[in-house]
Amino acid sequence: MKTFFPFLLASICLVSPALSQDPIPGAEAEAVESIQTQILESFPGHFAKATEVMAQPYSATFGIGGEAPEGDFSGSIEVDFFHARMWSAEITFEAGDAESGEDMALSASVMADDTFLHLMADVPEMGGVQAFRIELDLLEELQADGLDSAGLEMSGLDQELDGVLDFLAMIEWEEVLSEDGTRIILRPDIGAILAMDPEAPESMDISIEFDVKTGFLMGMSASLAEEGSFFMKTEKLSFPEEIDESRFEFVLPEGVVEMDMTGMLRMSLPQGGADSFEEEF
Repeated sequence: MKTFFPFLLASICLVSPALSQDPIPGAEAEAVESIQTQILESFPGHFAKATEVMAQPYSATFGIGGEAPEGDFSGSIEVDFFHARMWSAEITFEAGDAESGEDMALSASVMADDTFLHLMADVPEMGGVQAFRIELDLLEELQADGLDSAGLEMSGLDQELDGVLDFLAMIEWEEVLSEDGTRIILRPDIGAILAMDPEAPESMDISIEFDVKTGFLMGMSASLAEEGSFFMKTEKLSFPEEIDESRFEFVLPEGVVEMDMTGMLRMSLPQGGADSFEEEF
């Protein structure tokens, strides 16, 4: 179970490059965007191109798997993406527990329908299918308020940027073309960074692949010595010219009740929203 929720978070993050296409107001937000841009520019240009491509409508299946001391895991994420407020992801996940020898299989659906973000997961440990939703407008407010109220001084991002960029500058990138000429393969050498941390793995082999024609992220893999390995590969990729918006109408299965978390989340915020939060600190 502990492995599933990071997997679910990673699934949502696969569509995250497009979540920032709508600008967030506020001076701090602009500064954060500037920092993100500087960090992205520290990577080879293929990353920026992939970010742009993944903000456009597409359909794809992402296969994910790996090996870890706790047990092996595998899964798939079927994504239909229209824009930042309208997309869906169907997630399946299987994992083995090395300690108990038991296998676990879970599934989840995530959908943004331009009004709500819906999450429905079949979690046996929680009594079966659970469904939740939250207003997208509130999520955008929280993102903007969080940046405006916390600011860069509290986060320390402005002071840490130089250090982050220095670390990134230590990465040596190898770029090769796949044998069939369809993929650009990047292999970062982070040996200099690993050598600075005595608790880091002795070796870490990383590979990232991009499609030559479209620039789309096609796969990545990482081998962390005794810590295990991880891979992601893109399958069944297409860029539809037209998308039927009815595909993003969330339908609850019969007998399942969806809990609206919007009000609860609003009540958990300090009275007065971001301004009162800033005054408290």
